Amino acid sequence: MSIQTCCFTGRRPQSFSWKYNEGDLRCILLKFRLKREIVRAIKQDCIQHFLTGMALGVDTWAAEIVLSLRKRWHVTLECVLPCHDQDARWPQESRERYQSILAQCDKVTLLQTHYSLDCFDKRNRYLIDHSDLVIAVWNGSPSVRKESINRREVPALLEGPGAETPRPPDRLPVFLGLDERGRAVEWDMVRLRHLLIAGGADTGVGEYPGALLQPLLRQASPQEVQLVLMTTPGGDLLRYDGDPHLLLPAITNPQTGVRVLQQTVRKLGQRQRHSASGSGVQEGPNKRPRTLVVVEELAALMEAGGKKTERAICQIARRGYPAGIHLILATRHPSPEIITGLIKVDITSRVAFAVDSIGKSRIILDIMGAEQLGEGELLAWPLGTDRPILLRKGTP
Repeated sequence: MSIQTCCFTGRRPQSFSWKYNEGDLRCILLKFRLKREIVRAIKQDCIQHFLTGMALGVDTWAAEIVLSLRKRWHVTLECVLPCHDQDARWPQESRERYQSILAQCDKVTLLQTHYSLDCFDKRNRYLIDHSDLVIAVWNGSPSVRKESINRREVPALLEGPGAETPRPPDRLPVFLGLDERGRAVEWDMVRLRHLLIAGGADTGVGEYPGALLQPLLRQASPQEVQLVLMTTPGGDLLRYDGDPHLLLPAITNPQTGVRVLQQTVRKLGQRQRHSASGSGVQEGPNKRPRTLVVVEELAALMEAGGKKTERAICQIARRGYPAGIHLILATRHPSPEIITGLIKVDITSRVAFAVDSIGKSRIILDIMGAEQLGEGELLAWPLGTDRPILLRKGTP
C-alpha cells in the first residue's frame, strides 16, 4: 500500500541557536532541506495529504512550504489545532502568519475548544495516528514516539550529531571537455583538488561549470556529494537550483556568497577535528559527504569582498581538501585583481578558454597558449600532468 499521508514534528524557534532570526543562514539551510524532504515525500512516497500541528517553528515552516508547492503538485494541507486560541500569546507577526496559513489550508481540525494540560499530547497523538509518514526535524534525540511508522528525520543543520551523512565515493567524476575525436574527457575532482577556470567573454566560461558537474550529478547521490552554487541572476548554474545535491539554494547575491565562504572557513576547523582519515572524509558510523563550492563568476565575489574573499578562498583551498571540500572558481575577467597570486598558488588545476593576449594566458596558466585558442577550444591543465591538454567544450 502506498504512503499517502504525512505529518511534521520538530523544535520550537527558541530551541534553535538562531532563535527567531529566520534570516540566519542556518535557518535558511534548514528550511531548504525541509523543503527538499517534503518534495521527496511527494515524488517518492506518493504523499498527497499533509498534516501540521501549527506550533511555532517547524510546523508553520512546513505548512508554508506545502502551500507553496500546491501550484506544482496536487497536495492538500490539514491544520490540526489542539485548542481554539493556540496563538493567543504569540508575537503579532507570528499570529499573522498563523492566521494566513489557516486561511489558505484545505482543512482545519479543532480537537477541543479550550486549553487543557493534555491538549498538545492529544494533538501529537492525532497527527501520528492519522499519518503514514512523519518528517521530523531533530538534533539526535527522539522527537516522535517510537511507534510512529516509517519515520524519517530531517537533521537540524549544525545543531548536533543528526547532521552526519554517509561517506562519499572515492572518485568524483567531472567533465573537462571533448578530445579531437569527440570523446568526453572526464577527470577525478579528488585528484584535481580545486579548479580555476578563466577566459574571455563569450568563450564559454559561464556555461562550463554547469557542464563540468553533469557526470558527478548522475553518478553520486545527494548523501555522498553536496553542492554550494554561487552564480549571478540569470546565470547558467541556476538550472540546478532545487537539485537534491544542493546544500542550500543557489546564491545570486555576492555579499551572501562572501559570508558563506567565511562561514565555510569557520566550519573547517570543526570538520578537521572530526576527520579520522587522510582523505579528510570521516570513517566509522558518522561519515560526511564531500562538498563542492562552485563559483560561476569570481569577479563578483572579489568586488564584493576584496581581501576578505581572497583570504577565505585561500584558506578553503589550503585546508578544505583534507576535510573533503573542493573549490571550482570561474571568471570571465582574467586579471591580477581577480586571479591574484595567492589564489594561483593554492589552486593549481586550471582550465583556460581563449583570451586576447599572452599576458592574460599567463595569468591563468602561467604560460602562453590560451591567446592562440580558437572558438570552442580550451586548455585543461590538471594537477599532476606535465602539460595542458587541448580540448573542445561540449556536453558529456
